[in-house]
This record gives sequence, C-alpha cells and structure tokens, in this order.
Amino acid sequence: QTENNRFVDAAELALRLTGSASQANVLLLGVAVQDGHIPVSVESIEAAIELNAVAVQANLAALDWGRRWAHDPVAVESLVHSLPSNDNEAITTVSVPDLGPELVELVSNIDAAPELTATLLMLTADLVDFQDEDYARTFIAAVAQGASAEKNADPTSKRLTESVARSLHKLMAYKDEYEVARLMLLPEADKAAKEVGGLGATITWQLHPPILKALGRDSKTGFGPNSKPAFAALRSAKRLRGTRFDPFGRSEMRSTERVLASEFNEAMILVYSALTADNIDAAIAIAELPQDIRGFEALKMRRIGEFRKRLSEALSRF
Repeated sequence: QTENNRFVDAAELALRLTGSASQANVLLLGVAVQDGHIPVSVESIEAAIELNAVAVQANLAALDWGRRWAHDPVAVESLVHSLPSNDNEAITTVSVPDLGPELVELVSNIDAAPELTATLLMLTADLVDFQDEDYARTFIAAVAQGASAEKNADPTSKRLTESVARSLHKLMAYKDEYEVARLMLLPEADKAAKEVGGLGATITWQLHPPILKALGRDSKTGFGPNSKPAFAALRSAKRLRGTRFDPFGRSEMRSTERVLASEFNEAMILVYSALTADNIDAAIAIAELPQDIRGFEALKMRRIGEFRKRLSEALSRF
C-alpha cells in the first residue's frame, strides 16, 4: 500500500557510505529487511553475502547502513550531508571526448582557478558527447555570465561559478533514453559491472524504459551483451533529442527536463542583478538547489516540484 512506501536515494547513500554506488541494491535490501518486508533473517543474508565472495565488506556495510536508515533516516542522511565531499566517495574516471580549440579557448577565457578550469573543460566535453558543440556553448556562456557577476561582486570568490557550473551541467545532462545508452557504453560502466560480478561475469542491464512502461510493462527488462548494437544506435540518434522527430520527447518527464536548465538560468540572472559580497552565500545556496533533484519518474517529478517551490521562495527572500 502506498502509505507504506519508503523513498531512499540508495545510490547516493551507498556511494557516500561505502565508496561505491554498486552497493545500492544491498542497501535497499537492508531497508526492506529492517522494515519486515522480507521474511529472511539478517544472519542468513549476511551469510549469503559472504558465500557470494564478491565485495563482501562493502556489501555487509551497505546492508547495515540500509537497516540503520530504515530505523532513523534523518540521522543517517544528516551524517551523509556532514561528510566532506571527498570522503568515502569512489574515485572514478569519466570518459569524455577531446575538445576542439574553440571550446577550449571559450572555457579558458572564463576567469576561474586552474582546478575549476579543469572541471569546466570536463563538464563542457561531457555535454558535447551528450548532445553537440552548440549545446556545450550554451553551457559555457551561462557559466561565463555567472563568473563575471561573481567577479564584480567579490573578486576573490569562485564558489558561485563552480556551483552554477555543476548544477547547470546536472540539468543539461539529464538521463533520457539517449543518455542512458551513452552511459552504458562508456568504459567505466563496463569496469563498474566487472567490479561487482567479476571478470567472467555476463553483464545484463536491468532497465525500465518509459516507452515500455507506457505499453503496460511494470517491471524492468534485462538487456544483455547482444543489446550493445542497439545501445550504439540509440546513442547515435541523440540528434533527434528535443526535435519533433524525437520518439521519447513528448512525455511529461522529458518535456519538463528540457526546460529546467532555462528556468535555472533565468533565476540566476535575477540573482546576478542583485549580487553583492554580502549576499553571495545566499546566491550559492540558490545555485545549489538543483543538486536535490534525484530519482526517476514519479519521484523525480516530485523532487522537481519541490525544487521549483524552493527556488521561488529563495528568489523572493533574495
């Protein structure tokens, strides 16, 4: 029954608490066991994890954290939010294409610290792979506008520029069908799967495409190694994204995702118009609001509604 539903960002908690988002399902298992929804003892599950002999310590920790979250979610999430951003997080490599000289120059012209410039180059390259160079240029232009406003308000600060860049990238690189296909084909996706299942494991992606859901399929579908050519074709079809020929673009979710970046940019332009050294912390808090948009389908739509409400209220206060 819906009143018994529990909503937990398992991937984020697993990443921050165990070092890998791969333990998300085991964390969820811990939640379900603690809530009494699985008639199996904790000891039996722990024994099964040990017998499986794959990432034993990480999976045992994830199971325990899931049980703790079920008992006191506020305490666990408060702990996670108090952790420094670099603690307990897996070190990952993101494959991005090489940027052309024009885009490199545009990014380099943004007044940013060397570390931030490196981040901006990576985010820009990722958006080129997500869509194309024109799409990445809109990102660079928006970040440059924020950097200019921040410099005028406080020449010593770069924090707002970084917050704007990370949030805008999150909104622009939304996980639609084309993006999921791209991510599944990246080398790090294959590496992550092998870390869980071992070198000889057969990789099967469990996905629940909205188009299949609309046709009445209520559960995830397994896509094995033979699905890679289909993923490659879908990744190549990204040029259809947002056009009238986009077979996935008419859903409420995709329509909403497409406009979020523009809504965020418009909000930040209002912030820049009143930005001073005294209110820069409040501006950064506004710029970080998109980071709370997580989840899929109904959960994500709910988070988007919460984001829009909080954004409106924060702009009024600002």
